[in-house]
Amino acid sequence: MRGGLRIEISGVAAIAAALVLLAPALALAAEEDGPNEYGTGVTIGLIVVFVIGIGVLIWFVNRAEKEKKAALTKAMQDYAAQRGLTYEGDGDLPTTTPLLDKRGRSRGTVSGELAPGFSGQLTNYSFTEGGGRSKRTYNYATILAPMPELGAARFYCFRRESFGVFEGISDRITAFQTLELESHKFNSIYRLMVRDEASMVALRQLFPPSFIDYLTERVPPGFWFEVEGGSLMGAMRGEHWRYPQRLDSLIVATDSVARHIREDLSQRAGLRAATEGPSPTPPAARRDEPPPPPPPPPS
Repeated sequence: MRGGLRIEISGVAAIAAALVLLAPALALAAEEDGPNEYGTGVTIGLIVVFVIGIGVLIWFVNRAEKEKKAALTKAMQDYAAQRGLTYEGDGDLPTTTPLLDKRGRSRGTVSGELAPGFSGQLTNYSFTEGGGRSKRTYNYATILAPMPELGAARFYCFRRESFGVFEGISDRITAFQTLELESHKFNSIYRLMVRDEASMVALRQLFPPSFIDYLTERVPPGFWFEVEGGSLMGAMRGEHWRYPQRLDSLIVATDSVARHIREDLSQRAGLRAATEGPSPTPPAARRDEPPPPPPPPPS
């Protein structure tokens, strides 16, 4: 709506809500005055107002949702165009990690080379839990990047204040153990979870002091990451599609984690090769040498 006909959605929605709340009370008051024609007419009128109020409220809620979706689409299309990415639109990401296993909605997904040598999908992910007054929607900006070199590696670096969102999939991480590192600050911010003790040794090596310092001091607020299924997922709580610089900071943080993991894997592979050395090979027989003489006949 434009010009003088423009009406704030929040104001009209509040009026509609007031009508919805007041109509039953006024109808009850009219009935208490007695079953006369006037009271009956008032009751019918208030019922009509009640129904219209609900309709107006629903209409404005739906309109607000459509306007928000259109704004998100345009913002992500502009983001993709400005950074040489591909706009994919709405869709579902693979349920690779615990957060994505919530089977929520992915909106305004963009994909491509998010940073030099780092490709993946950036999306606005949300899911809803509960019902009635306990119904709640959680929003995240997330990046899912394929990293086949991870193989079967599986560990999660959750934010402690956000761990409650995984209660619905606790069976998926029941077998996991919390790994405490030597940094009290890291342990107070993150919950590092790994499946078995053999992986704990390797994971401790993956978190040297420099990497711990990066995660506790330099990542954007609310950042965490998950590794599973040959993929790395970086996430940041909240709706960030209106702020391109926040999406950029998520890309930088997730890319930094990916580069650190790749460097660690490369160093371990080099150390293994240097320690084991090349496999011994049998000496090749010379072609110009005559075959050995046959054994003498038995006497």
